[in-house]
Amino acid sequence: MADIILTLLPLTFLIASALLTKKMAESMIAAALLAMVILYRGDFLGGTIDSLYNTLSNSSYQFVIFILVGFGGMIKLLQESGALSGFNNLASGLASGPRKPLLLALLMSFIMFVDEYLSVLAVTFSLKGTTDRNGIPREHLAFQCNAVGCWLWGLSQRQAH
Repeated sequence: MADIILTLLPLTFLIASALLTKKMAESMIAAALLAMVILYRGDFLGGTIDSLYNTLSNSSYQFVIFILVGFGGMIKLLQESGALSGFNNLASGLASGPRKPLLLALLMSFIMFVDEYLSVLAVTFSLKGTTDRNGIPREHLAFQCNAVGCWLWGLSQRQAH
């Protein structure tokens, strides 16, 4: 029973901390450190370093980090260069009201699907101004784009096998 409580302690801490402080990243780091303290107890520092080394030396994990940094950089370049401003203006003219921006986001998610990460970044960045102006919460847009991206990725993986 004590093991179950110890297992749930970092997750409970994460949820409580995130709700109280409204800072998710800091809460996740603190909960991960709490989990490392519980896991390694006396050898907290050495165990944490070993875990980080094992995780970061995994080639699959390195590939995911490389892809995410590359996609994030590409989206930031598009944002700073103003390359998507014309599309934002077009989207603003087409999508007004509570439903049209979400329908446009759904269509864009299908059209722009290359990878579940890239489609979510591109679509949410492209339409966040339009959805803000129409009173649609960003969380709704993010959830919809993420759900469609993951669904399309699942379909592509099923067809590949």
